[in-house]
Amino acid sequence: MARRRKTALKKFERLESLALWRSEPDAHRREVTLSFGMSSLIITDHAERPLGHWSLATIERLNPGGSPALYAPDSEASETLEIEDNLMVEAIETVRKAIGRKRPKRGRLRLTIALSASVLIVAAVFLALPKTLRDQASRSLPSATRAEISQLINEELWKTTGRPCSTAFSENAIIRLQERLFEPSSANQITFVKFAGDDVWELPDGTFVVGSALVEDFDTPHIVAGFIAAAILEAERTPAIEAFVNSLRVVELIDLLTSGTVSGQAAARFARQMITAPSALKVDDAFIDFAQEKELALSALIGEVTPLEGSSEVLNEAVNNNQAVATPIMSDGDWVALQAICEDRT
Repeated sequence: MARRRKTALKKFERLESLALWRSEPDAHRREVTLSFGMSSLIITDHAERPLGHWSLATIERLNPGGSPALYAPDSEASETLEIEDNLMVEAIETVRKAIGRKRPKRGRLRLTIALSASVLIVAAVFLALPKTLRDQASRSLPSATRAEISQLINEELWKTTGRPCSTAFSENAIIRLQERLFEPSSANQITFVKFAGDDVWELPDGTFVVGSALVEDFDTPHIVAGFIAAAILEAERTPAIEAFVNSLRVVELIDLLTSGTVSGQAAARFARQMITAPSALKVDDAFIDFAQEKELALSALIGEVTPLEGSSEVLNEAVNNNQAVATPIMSDGDWVALQAICEDRT
């Protein structure tokens, strides 16, 4: 049964229901949760981890009038959703039709003027209190909205890196990394993309995107673990959702707070900032403590990476004074599989 929430339209604009999702034509169907947003459909598993993001403007009904309703994200039908919930189906059909019409109506000019005046007034307020309102946005965004934003950023990143790399043999290695670096109750995940830089990027939904060079160019998993550890600590200081909100222009911030939507331009701009930012390892006391707690081999980082200015001394001193014993993160077989995770990408 769909669950109704406060909506922007008179009848509905955000609902939740169960559905059967097929990630590709030959894949098995999987029960998922659908979150119906202002202009998109978010697919998550039962632990609220994002699995997909469909734009309502491009969704195709594959069996008009059939039951259960069968949808695809576009005309290629690379994925499918089977939905039995009548309210969810009605919501999708209604919003799709509304998006398709968009015809000029009487009073549109007066409405536009009134809305423009309202936006200017609200913008003035935001300019007067930017930090307070940005902080509010960073704290109050629900997980479904964070997943939407992350998907938009991902789509921009993938224009440079390609889609995430994955092989059946590398899954166990990724699990070992996640178990070593994240708390057991954490919903954080690690994905790999083909990228030549030593980069780890956090997304607003808590996913850490890792450049494949960190496994392809080194002989030990302690290197990639060290870079992910540094990204985790940076995320604690400045979460990705906070950095993203701070990057928004005033009008974009207003859209986010009032309708829960983000423009593709805002996502593209933030993705470019992520890709072009320096990728040096920040080694400080917090990093040393975290690395020792997670039993990472600090000595593996010496001579293999170029830390930020002043970090080398901290790292060398920590290695000389470190009495903690580093433990293997994964088996040799898992490490070899992880090194080849993006091997089929050019």
